Amino acid sequence: MVNTALIGEYIQFLRKQKHLSQKDLAEALGISFQAVSKWETGENLPDANILLELADILDTTTDKILTAGALIVRKNKKISVSDIQEGFIAFSDMRTFFGAESPFYRGAVEGINQKLKIDIEEYLKSEKGREALLAEALVHYLVNGYHIDTEEIERAFSSPEIRAKIKKYQSNSSLFGHKAKQYASYRPSFPSELIDLIFAENQKPVIADIASGTGRLAALCIDRAKTLYAIEPNENMRKLAEEQLSSHQNYISLAAFAENTTLSDNSIAIITVAGAYHYFDSTDTKKEFYRILKPNGKVFLFWNRYTGNAYDKEKEILDEKYRKKKKRPYSGITPKERAEHLFGKNNFKEITVQTKIHQTFDEFFGGWSSASYTPDTGSDDYPNFKKEALALFTKYANEQGLMEMNITSYCFFGTLLP
Repeated sequence: MVNTALIGEYIQFLRKQKHLSQKDLAEALGISFQAVSKWETGENLPDANILLELADILDTTTDKILTAGALIVRKNKKISVSDIQEGFIAFSDMRTFFGAESPFYRGAVEGINQKLKIDIEEYLKSEKGREALLAEALVHYLVNGYHIDTEEIERAFSSPEIRAKIKKYQSNSSLFGHKAKQYASYRPSFPSELIDLIFAENQKPVIADIASGTGRLAALCIDRAKTLYAIEPNENMRKLAEEQLSSHQNYISLAAFAENTTLSDNSIAIITVAGAYHYFDSTDTKKEFYRILKPNGKVFLFWNRYTGNAYDKEKEILDEKYRKKKKRPYSGITPKERAEHLFGKNNFKEITVQTKIHQTFDEFFGGWSSASYTPDTGSDDYPNFKKEALALFTKYANEQGLMEMNITSYCFFGTLLP
């Protein structure tokens, strides 16, 4: 359960920052001031209907309330501009403390210069140099899968050219549909153990990533492929992937379908499909895959499944309640059954990897609402869907305000029979 005492202290802190009394806050929410008092003393938690409105009034987010203001930093996932700037300051302080000619400091300088092919001392001498160094650092983190807040980027740089360069690698919400953005931001990726299977027999293959989407799988493969064709019919998703990956000369983005890739006969060594095969016309897709594959070429199908969690049954009930009229494309059919239809029984290998992640509400709901069958933002059902999702989250979140999620990642791979 979440830590109601810490959350109460945080609500009180934010309320006082806004110069609101308990009565003021209660009136704004249409509740009694006694209810506010109980939150702040940790007796209970605002319910989901009120929590979203409370976050708006206090100019914060539900995530920050549920984590009592804690900064949740994901290893290899999130970094802030201030983190990098503090690193520059620490480096300068090291020079002051040890001396410019000390072996310790000189060793650090030489190591950085050799690794980054720069003269870091020259960069740090001027404001312009520090800004350029910060920009290069941010681009490095972005292309390696880290998330950096867009507003921080805006505040950090005076130069429009530098901001534009960085945003080349950063998702831009004004350019892409909300489902594409959510999909890119919140869907978990695939374990490295499964990605390595693609390259076990071919170190530099020509890959066709079918239904490449926002480039989740392509980004994990691009540096190891001779050429990677990203086949994606959805314009919003394709543009987002291109924004992130088009700087790679071996990346070729095509607006096409699994059933008609537009690729040449016998041109592809590896076909990959991540979490999308269930959307295809399986008969036509199999014919197309067979056509474009080289002799002995292989197909790799990937799926993530989120099962084995305490909240699974309750989440499924909400899925059914708010599902759009269309049926889930994989309803009642397992990934293995789909693999059997493509490869034939006993003609493929199966590898599974179990992982566990911890998510904030934004991450939990962002991933859930990115599914094609969930209500769209702006639809009549969306507000209630989000409120009930929040109620489910607060029921099962831990004291740090995070939800534990078990993930089973599947990879089915093999050659195709005629």
